[in-house]
Formats: sequence, structure tokens, C-alpha cells
Amino acid sequence: LRGARRHRLGGLSPEESVAMLRAVLGEGRVDGDVAAAREVARACAGLPLALRAAGARLLAQPGLTLRDLARGVHTGRLLVPPRSCA
Repeated sequence: LRGARRHRLGGLSPEESVAMLRAVLGEGRVDGDVAAAREVARACAGLPLALRAAGARLLAQPGLTLRDLARGVHTGRLLVPPRSCA
């Protein structure tokens, strides 16, 4: 496109990423396991859409903890929804 410019945008800082998870999930849920929140934020590379998707997964499954999601980072199942036979 004429006049268009390309800009590279970086991800959020680790602190901003955790703050975004806090805004999505609430202080209590994130502050209860800040280390896990940092792991999830790092796995999401500070990308707001990825952080929002991770937060949405946690909101959709109240029994799922940040620690569970952080463990999923290491197994490659961070945002893969569980399969249901129902």
C-alpha cells in the first residue's frame, strides 16, 4: 500500500503480562500463585492475545489453576481444551 509503513511491536514486559492476567482473572487468583502466572506469561511471550486466551481458558474452567496451566506449558498442552466423550 502506498504510504504504508511497517512497524514491529514487541510483546508486553513480564510485569505487564502478569498485570494483564491479573486484570482478566482478578487479583486473588493471580496473586495466589505469582510464580505460575509468570510462567504462563513467559509461555505466551508477552503477546496480549495469547495472554487473553490463557485467561479465557482459566475463566471457562474455574477448577483449572494457574499452576495447572503453567504445567501445561511444559507438556505442550497450554491451550488445548480437554476432549469430552459426552
